[in-house]
Amino acid sequence: MPVNHKINKEIKTIFVRADGNVEIEELLDDERKILKNPEFEKGYNKYVDFSGAIPGPNASFDKIIIAADFIQSTQDIRGKSKWSIYAPDQDAYAFSILFARLARDSGVETKVFMNEYQAKKWIGV
Repeated sequence: MPVNHKINKEIKTIFVRADGNVEIEELLDDERKILKNPEFEKGYNKYVDFSGAIPGPNASFDKIIIAADFIQSTQDIRGKSKWSIYAPDQDAYAFSILFARLARDSGVETKVFMNEYQAKKWIGV
């Protein structure tokens, strides 16, 4: 599976890595796993690394809307947090910016970066 995550309880951060052609459904499946993970706690920040990924052939605006709606629907479980998305690929960057704008009322403050250092610095890792 091209999407996986690791939870670091010490720094209260979830690290997500995506590789290859990544579909929105795969990202949502991983998000559901995170929310069910016993190590997950409300308010954890997230660092998403898309450096090895490109949007899959089925990526679309409609699917980004579905993803943003899902994030908004799980706001009570997730709590307020920061998500830093590192997306050096132009297409991944564009989809990530769109997601960040659509999910802005979900309790998640999201910023998207094409520079890894800036992405990590903003989230504090």
